[in-house]
Amino acid sequence: MEIIYNYNDLSFVTRFLYQMHSDYKYWLFSGDMGVGKTSFIANLARQLGAQESVKSPSFSILNHYTLSNKIMAHLDLFRIHSEQELFELNLDDYLKPYPFVCIEWPFKSASWIKTLKKSLNLNFEIFDDNYRKITLKTNY
Repeated sequence: MEIIYNYNDLSFVTRFLYQMHSDYKYWLFSGDMGVGKTSFIANLARQLGAQESVKSPSFSILNHYTLSNKIMAHLDLFRIHSEQELFELNLDDYLKPYPFVCIEWPFKSASWIKTLKKSLNLNFEIFDDNYRKITLKTNY
């Protein structure tokens, strides 16, 4: 599935995708820097009831947000340099209690990502100056 949208449509797109794919625990966000991954996640978290400011966890690697009916984990793996570094973070155990996990830059941990069940892959691209394209793939 592909979706082309502009920033004014972002709230509609995030709501639509969540309604269609809310049963997926892991949402994996890939695409170039500045293409809108964090903006999408922030909008999604706000729509799901997050009251706190949603920012990229580039330096902390992990943020979590309290939503209306669950807690969401938000990882940014941009600064991960090796699979070993990721293994040392022990993310499997750490993420177990989170029912909803958004991961930016998932390819940084390709072997770990392959083990995740119920994942939704969202690849973001610049379509033109005003529009973005999201390509979705599922792993159920």
